[in-house]
Amino acid sequence: MEIIYLAITVVSLLATILAVRSKRLWERKYRDAIDEATKSTPSTEELKPQKTKPSPADLMKQYEMMVDVYKFHFDIVLKFITFYYAITGAILSFYMRQTKTSLVMNFAALALPIIMGSLFGFFALFGAKQVDAFTSEICEVTDHLHLKPFPNEDLLARLKLMLVFTGLLSFSTAVGLVGLAFIR
Repeated sequence: MEIIYLAITVVSLLATILAVRSKRLWERKYRDAIDEATKSTPSTEELKPQKTKPSPADLMKQYEMMVDVYKFHFDIVLKFITFYYAITGAILSFYMRQTKTSLVMNFAALALPIIMGSLFGFFALFGAKQVDAFTSEICEVTDHLHLKPFPNEDLLARLKLMLVFTGLLSFSTAVGLVGLAFIR
């Protein structure tokens, strides 16, 4: 049982380290993209609005909003991963110290991490599915503004990979906790 607890702790620590490294990378790229956008912004004559295209100011506001949404998604995933594994670790450490209990008490003790893991797994996989639409929208706006896309497709692919990884990890943790309740 201690090996299972140790394995869950190690995996959660590795997931948190991976997420923090990715966050630092996008912060660096975000600063570079903003610097480049301010240097290479076309003049107003080059960007005369047409009837079918939105104005550059509107596109820039939309672009800033998309980058903020990307940062928010990354931040919320990092915070929830940390919160989920902290709660799961605390409950498991308490649970492992208890003597033999009934099956109902086992599920009652592990209900919160099982439910949280299942829900987070579902929402993370659903969010990973939505990243492709977000990528195409960012590319469309940056093409109109004649900017390099940020977050670029590589960073969005990393967000998608992180969401898929954490979704599958959360599902597998929930399944492991259900199995642990039956074993103990």
